[in-house]
This record gives sequence, C-alpha cells and structure tokens, in this order.
Amino acid sequence: AMTALNYARLVASTGMGLVYGKLGWDKIQGTDFERRGYQRLELPLWFMRFNGMWQLSTGVLLCIPPLRPLGVFGSAASVGGVTVALLERETAPVDSPGFQIPMGINAALGLVTLALSPGFAPMAAGLAAGSVGLYQVEATPQAVRDLFA
Repeated sequence: AMTALNYARLVASTGMGLVYGKLGWDKIQGTDFERRGYQRLELPLWFMRFNGMWQLSTGVLLCIPPLRPLGVFGSAASVGGVTVALLERETAPVDSPGFQIPMGINAALGLVTLALSPGFAPMAAGLAAGSVGLYQVEATPQAVRDLFA
C-alpha cells in the first residue's frame, strides 16, 4: 500500500516532471522568451537547446519513480547552473523583479528537488555538475556544439 508520504512524493515528482518538461520543450523549440533570456545572459543558442534536452529528460525521469534519483540529479544540475548564470551573468539589479523572480522560481525548484532527493549525494552531485558545467560553455568542443546547432 502507498503511504501518504510516498503519494506526496509521487505527486510532487510528477508535477516537477511536468514543469521540467515544459521548460525543456520551450528551450528546444526556441521560444522568444527563452531566446531573449539566453541572449541577455550572453549564452549561446546551442546551449539553450542542450539545456532543453537536459530538462525534458529530467522531467521524464522525475515522472518514473524508480528513476527519480536520476531526475533529482538533473534537476539539481539545472538549479546549480541557473544560480551561477543569474549571479554571474544577469544584468538586472539584484533587488529588481528581473533578478528576484527567476531566482525565486529557481530556489523553489531547488527546495522541491531537495525534498525528493533520496539522500544528499544526488542533490550535491547535481548542484556541483550544473555549477561547474556553466563555466565550461565557452570551452565546449565545436563537434558538441554542432550537435545542438
């Protein structure tokens, strides 16, 4: 029988999966909103499509209970990367809605991810991967960039 806690995790992970699915799909499609955000942060459009595929995959993993730890890793990596991007690249003042709204949404995703994490390791590894990964964008080999062009 499913306990109340397991049911809550299932609902939360499915909801997060749908959110990540939508975020990822919008990046893959290159919506104006996503495109403007990446241009404002001076991130290349191939990286937007890469992140879209990452987030779409994360969404699927979060919706499948046995694969949820991989989804937690994917979500944590997204949270880490977005945090670094906003802190290092966002031109909006820290006290403006242009900074506070995306950072607040990112923090909420991070808290739900932490609640879904089966332990410290997937969350910590994901945050580290996303944070370090953002610094490697410019060093990415052309062959990899071409995959997402």
